[in-house]
Amino acid sequence: MVDEEEILHCWIKLSLSLKNERFVSNMSVTESIVCRIIYQGSLINEFYRQVDIVNKTKMLKSAVNRLMNGLEAKGIVEHYQLENNRKSIYYRLSKEAEKFFLAQHDEIINLVKKILAELTDEEAQSVLYLFNKLANISERILEKDEN
Repeated sequence: MVDEEEILHCWIKLSLSLKNERFVSNMSVTESIVCRIIYQGSLINEFYRQVDIVNKTKMLKSAVNRLMNGLEAKGIVEHYQLENNRKSIYYRLSKEAEKFFLAQHDEIINLVKKILAELTDEEAQSVLYLFNKLANISERILEKDEN
């Protein structure tokens, strides 16, 4: 039988080691995750409103509001309106923030490459499979708990 405490310990150890690396020096981990969501959406022409960010992050609306106001005050995100929808406010990374974000993203990818270099191809595939499976199970359980 697997020890839940040991799994939790490993999860926290991994999270702290990555968080302590502080790849995104002028942003919190949550801010960098929201920036990634906005950036990834822009690549596929998906535009995000505050409510969309709430749904994607599962954060409280008030927390996302504070977060977006802070990111806007730092000049990291900008709000705008679409020509065909003047009621809704959407967010995008500022041009400067996008350059910075991409540089930080490259640093994170380099760390992932270093970690993967220590694993066999089979181990790396297993990690990917397990991370996806854990994320899907977690989402399903949390959605069920919300309903």
